[in-house]
Amino acid sequence: MKKTIFILSAFVTLTIATNAGNGPKAENKTISSKAVTPERSELNYTTASIVGTWKLFAVDLGMVAPKGQEKVYEDLKKDMIAKTVYTFTDAKTITMESSMGKSSGTYSISGSVLSIVVNKKTETVTIKSLTATELVLVTEDRGTKTVMKFKK
Repeated sequence: MKKTIFILSAFVTLTIATNAGNGPKAENKTISSKAVTPERSELNYTTASIVGTWKLFAVDLGMVAPKGQEKVYEDLKKDMIAKTVYTFTDAKTITMESSMGKSSGTYSISGSVLSIVVNKKTETVTIKSLTATELVLVTEDRGTKTVMKFKK
């Protein structure tokens, strides 16, 4: 099974959980996300370094749990929080661990946009906030904004 990065793993898992038996499996579909460009006033981006190990402590998937799937949805969020860790190095490499497995690649930062390349595929997310102890990443997929908060 192909490993994904960032919140894409959550979308695939949630889609599979909520659409089980309802047509084609979500894992056979291409899911794309884009960085969200926050308004300048929203951006809390300092000169703090992203280098280090970041543990997810909160996630807002930007949606309400489908009726009858509230427990699956909450369990998904708890699993993401328990198992998601990103490690950024000075050498511009990244290791991402989640409930979907472990993957590694490279990263670059341009302004507030974090670009991650894994298996020759680039994904971008917005760094909404970066301090010495907290990292907030935002993505948007088909109009749904997802916010992931990490602590060092």
